[in-house]
Formats: sequence, structure tokens, C-alpha cells
Amino acid sequence: MPTRISQRLDSDTLNREVLSSTGLPVHILPLSTIKPHEQIDPLHAIQLDDEIVVNGYFTTPILVDHRDQILLDGHHRYWVLSKRIRARFIPAVLVDYDNESLINVTSWRDGIVVNRSVVREAAFSRRLLKCKTSRHLLSFEIGQIRIPLSDLEANLPCVNGESYRSA
Repeated sequence: MPTRISQRLDSDTLNREVLSSTGLPVHILPLSTIKPHEQIDPLHAIQLDDEIVVNGYFTTPILVDHRDQILLDGHHRYWVLSKRIRARFIPAVLVDYDNESLINVTSWRDGIVVNRSVVREAAFSRRLLKCKTSRHLLSFEIGQIRIPLSDLEANLPCVNGESYRSA
């Protein structure tokens, strides 16, 4: 039986599902439900902000645990949408964080031990880990999308029933 990477989260996602360029379902989640676990590098975030705003599109979904909505990868993109653009929604690939065949957790930093428990504790306590502490290694590629920023700021990220295209 094939392993399912993306999970459904019917009560917290909007009803429009987007497919990434690799065919993964990308869900449009309210930013308010996402739980970061790591700090950001402000200089990198501002640089990324400039790229996203100039582009006018959101192109790389974040990675989120389907059960607890912990942000696993994409903290800088999350920051840009939530703090700089003040969007209401963010595109995300949902994953079963406990499935070790899909995602492995380690640290970018020598001598620092990071595991799922450390990540969860940081997210739930809001005592965020330092930037680039956790490293999530994926057994799959997320791919790209192309969603106008204006759609992520609106109440409904899909206009007139049209679906988004993969990048």
C-alpha cells in the first residue's frame, strides 16, 4: 500500500485543493491556525518578502503537521505572509509528522539534539528554537504552485470556482 504524504484537514482548510508541480495536494490554511516552532533570520525574511511581493505570487507551500498544525518548514514564508503582507491564508502541504519514512528530524547545528518532541514542545510552549536549529529531511519533493497574493488576503482564496495552476 503506497504511503500517503498529504493528509486532509477538512475542518480547518478551505474547500479548494491545489496541486503542486509534483502532484501533491496543497491546502489553503488560515494563518491563525499554524504553530511555528523556530525563530527566523530577519534579514533573510525581508529579502524573501521583497521577492514574494515583486513576484506577486506565492510559489512554495509550507510544510505542516496535519494533526497539530505545527509549521515544520517555511518559517520565513509564513512570517512574510502573516507579518508583512498580513494575508489571512497560506498554502501548505500537510504531512503525518510521526511517519519516519516521510520525514526525518535532525539539527543544522553541531552538538544540538533535535527530535519531534523538541519541535512539538517549542511550538506548543511558544518558546521558539533559534533560527536554523531544526532540519527536516523529506523523502519527497513538495513542488511549486502559483497563487496570487491577493487570493491569500481575501476571504476565499478561489475566485469564481476556478482552480489554481501548478507552476
